[in-house]
Amino acid sequence: MGKKKKKRRHITEEAVGEVTQTSKTQEPASPPPSNQGILKPNRSLTIMILAFLVILTAVVFSPVRKNLVTNWDDQFYVTENNQIRSLSSDNIKQMFFSDKDKTLQSYVPLTILSYAIEYRIFGMDPKAFHTTSLLLHILNVLLVFWLALLFLKNRIGAGITAVLFAIHPLHVESVAWLSERKDVLFTLFYLGSLISYLLYITKDKSFKYYILALVLFVLALLSKSQAVTLPVLFILFDYLFGKEVSGKSILVKWPFFLFAIAAGLYQLKDSGGAAYTTLDIYNYVDRVLFSFYGMTVYLYKLIIPYKLSAFYPYPSKEEAYPIIFYLSPVIIIGIGVAVWRFLKNSRITLFAFLFLLVHVVLLLQFLNFNSSIVYDRFTYVAYLGFFLLAGHMYVRLNGKEGYIKHKLANIFNVGLITLVALFSIVSYTRSQVWENSETLWSDVISNFPEADIAFLNRGLYYLEDDQNGKAMADMNEAINLNEQNEKAFNNRGRLHSRANDFESAINDYGRAIEIRSNYADPYYNRGELLGKQGKMEEAIRDFLKAIELKPNYYLAFNNLGIVYNIQEKFEEAISNYSQSIAINPNYGTAFLNRSYVYASLEQYQNAYQDALKAGSLGTVVDQNYLNEMRRLSGN
Repeated sequence: MGKKKKKRRHITEEAVGEVTQTSKTQEPASPPPSNQGILKPNRSLTIMILAFLVILTAVVFSPVRKNLVTNWDDQFYVTENNQIRSLSSDNIKQMFFSDKDKTLQSYVPLTILSYAIEYRIFGMDPKAFHTTSLLLHILNVLLVFWLALLFLKNRIGAGITAVLFAIHPLHVESVAWLSERKDVLFTLFYLGSLISYLLYITKDKSFKYYILALVLFVLALLSKSQAVTLPVLFILFDYLFGKEVSGKSILVKWPFFLFAIAAGLYQLKDSGGAAYTTLDIYNYVDRVLFSFYGMTVYLYKLIIPYKLSAFYPYPSKEEAYPIIFYLSPVIIIGIGVAVWRFLKNSRITLFAFLFLLVHVVLLLQFLNFNSSIVYDRFTYVAYLGFFLLAGHMYVRLNGKEGYIKHKLANIFNVGLITLVALFSIVSYTRSQVWENSETLWSDVISNFPEADIAFLNRGLYYLEDDQNGKAMADMNEAINLNEQNEKAFNNRGRLHSRANDFESAINDYGRAIEIRSNYADPYYNRGELLGKQGKMEEAIRDFLKAIELKPNYYLAFNNLGIVYNIQEKFEEAISNYSQSIAINPNYGTAFLNRSYVYASLEQYQNAYQDALKAGSLGTVVDQNYLNEMRRLSGN
């Protein structure tokens, strides 16, 4: 009796995570077919791919090394952040164990420590800070290559995954924005933890990889709380690799979930402190629409990165929303149903969509409002599932025989090369947008001329650059667009004060306070103006109110000291100068002002030491005064 001849199949081999045509259940994942470097030692090809990844990434993002700091949170994380000025054990302890910084509204001690290390080595050099962020991005690209190689078992497919991660235009924000060091740093540990976990599940459950994954996960959490999604991602990779997903397999991950829950709760503890005064007009139905809209934007910008911006404003409540907001729920639900109906047996395709969902669902508007309706940086890790899908498609198409497959492979390869070229050009151009606050906010204005925050922040850049005419025009436009923009009123008040239009300045400060009574800056600015007008008691009230609202307001303590000195209340003056110095030990003006009070009290040794300290911090000290204090102190 002869053997029964097997029926010839049209698809001769199955790629990673695909189901055979005759199977009704998903099979465990297996290495994809390819003639190009499947687990074969090929050191030269690996080196060529890695070198290409490093060079391409460095060239595409080369403009960031010339960029300066911006006024989009960089002042809070870097330029005005006293925590980065010292690497003393006490300061490092404060980074990790003190209560969260109320200004940052985030717990990112490892990120702050990275800034502090750079500051110790390079000082306040933007080029050094940006170069570090770029180097971290390059390291992440190499880790993505390693991760993809573990899954695809194909070097070129892994290289394609890494290239797309390296140069996608929506990743520019994470690399070029100094404050988003959080993204590139947490991703470094996040990917390292994920790779360690994959080695754990594929290397006979070697416990050392499990421990390494846990340690790297904790480091990722200390860099940015967004890393809380990693335990869920482990479950997705179990599914992708054909491992059993059960209560037992999830229980093995309990330490990861424990750390994730703890980090999430700690982050949420003070998350309500940020005030977006114009967003309380939106109801829960709006939140749902905005969330579906966000998912729609993230999906289409994966392929068409058009109209990119550092800020995406909410639609106006005063008129009907654009039609896309109402269509977005239909689009997303439709895509979800289609993926489940037609592609649910393709592990990698379903994985890619779930990967994106896991990484953005907590960042959508269902739970709380962000200041921007979507953010480019939220895709830095979230798109990785689709990049793996692209690498998988390359392996599958180029590993098949037959005319149809060959033709499809050619179309796919040409399209991929075109996409990489276009993405590289767009990313190079976007990197230049982050050169400074003027270029950044001018770009936002070109995309969204209705965004009052863009005029506010560009105006603030002009104000600090003494371009008062341009600053006034931008503040006026910000107020015209949003009459509840308290920061625009406050900064316009500063401009009026510069022009000696004190009445208009007082009115604008008052309007800012009327809009938001817990806003410390207009109290401080009004107090400063009242002090110049000789209205000392009113000035004291405003400074005290500013300090009540912002306890670490070292400038207010300094000015309060000035008022008390004028009133010859020397002990109160010294106390307030000392408090200013305690908050900001690098504020030379407070040292010099305290020196003058000590001189008035004939405490010449203290006066001399404070004057020396002020000079060492860069504050201009009159040489005649310094010489006189030296003489009187006997030094």
